[in-house]
Amino acid sequence: MSEYIEFVAHSQERLRQLQRVVIELQRGKTAAEQGPEGEFQRLFDEEALSHFAWPTPTQRAQRLNDLRTRPVVLTPTDQAIGQRWDFDSMVQAIMEAEYDLLACEPSPGGKARLSFRAQAYPYGGVGALVALVEAFGFTVTGIEDGTGPIAVEDPTK
Repeated sequence: MSEYIEFVAHSQERLRQLQRVVIELQRGKTAAEQGPEGEFQRLFDEEALSHFAWPTPTQRAQRLNDLRTRPVVLTPTDQAIGQRWDFDSMVQAIMEAEYDLLACEPSPGGKARLSFRAQAYPYGGVGALVALVEAFGFTVTGIEDGTGPIAVEDPTK
């Protein structure tokens, strides 16, 4: 059994786009050498990119300094939904997380799953994967982060 992010797949085209990104992220995680920063950005359309924050170089430098010099607040899994990530941080978190990306596939009932396998615990958390799924306009309905399934309430209800 693997860990996963489950979501409503309301658009097959958007799901295919997400699947292409997941395949490239899989390749990036297994490559001996990481490509240049920003190489993944070309895989996202404007709609998906609009879900991310885009800090200025000064803000990015301050954030990196804060990460090196201040305690890091860990976001519990049940609060990972709807977090606004900056694009490069999301990609970096996925690349550095101790998990293998397995697949992004449709599942019954109009849903889909982004499956991954943790290599260790803690492995880096699900926040970046949730942000990735949400960037394509999907609503996360469940998370299995290795501690047991968590049902996520639909915010539109």
